[in-house]
Amino acid sequence: VKQSLLAAGYTRGKRRAEVACVASFSVLLAVCAARVAAAAPHHSVALAASAFVAANVGADFLSGLVHWFADTYYSVDTPVIGPALIRSFREHHVDPLAITRHDFIETNADSMMPCVPVLLVLALRTSAATMRESALQYWFTSFITLGALMVALTNQIHSWAHEAKPPAAIALLQRCYLILRRQPHQLHHHNPFDTNYCITNGWLNPPLQYVDFWKRVERVLEALTGAVARKDDQYWRLLEVSDDERAPPTSEAAATNASKSEAAAAPAAQDAPITYAIVVALNAAAALGGLYSAL
Repeated sequence: VKQSLLAAGYTRGKRRAEVACVASFSVLLAVCAARVAAAAPHHSVALAASAFVAANVGADFLSGLVHWFADTYYSVDTPVIGPALIRSFREHHVDPLAITRHDFIETNADSMMPCVPVLLVLALRTSAATMRESALQYWFTSFITLGALMVALTNQIHSWAHEAKPPAAIALLQRCYLILRRQPHQLHHHNPFDTNYCITNGWLNPPLQYVDFWKRVERVLEALTGAVARKDDQYWRLLEVSDDERAPPTSEAAATNASKSEAAAAPAAQDAPITYAIVVALNAAAALGGLYSAL
């Protein structure tokens, strides 16, 4: 029942916003990537390789920061970010394999959304000509473009890490440590559920865990604001435990009635049509801006 309640928070309005986001991201990424590719022959492979490594490290840290934040604070009832962001993280902890059943848009749109304004600014402010003349601008544009791609694909990479048998090419990338591997990520889904937050490639998990980075940040925030870490996340986990320990109904009718009672007691999913309409409009404007800059 909890799984269906969280899944019900995925509304039609959010779906429309996600479609617009994926479309605008794809346009802007294509514009920026084409310019990087046009300027690449004028610069060394080492310069491009350094941008690739830096982009992967940056994307991994950002994935960890967002993952830690969404796991640790706020709730599904928080205005705006609750249904747009927190809900999917709670669903993932109640049903870790749900992400493997989502389609491409539902899996990746949330990760693409923050990349859209960044790529729009990049598309409007850079050109292949200026990158050919400036190694620094070429490196920076490559770094942002590759970083946006890795951030956008983080949830897809995360989904593959939950698959027992991912595609052969993906399994090869996992074995080469280029994307998140299944075994290290499983540590995040076991008590105390507060490690290995970085989910793009996982490179930063060992050093951040070694210095106890996330716990130190939590202690500072609690001292400053009184915010209790993982309070809402633990609420959903405790519900999961209580469901596991609950005696099964004695009949099919009793099971049906129990499910109906829980569903009736739970708050109904709320859509936010105006908010999502604004998101759709902004993404359409961003895509048009990227296309205009490419002409």
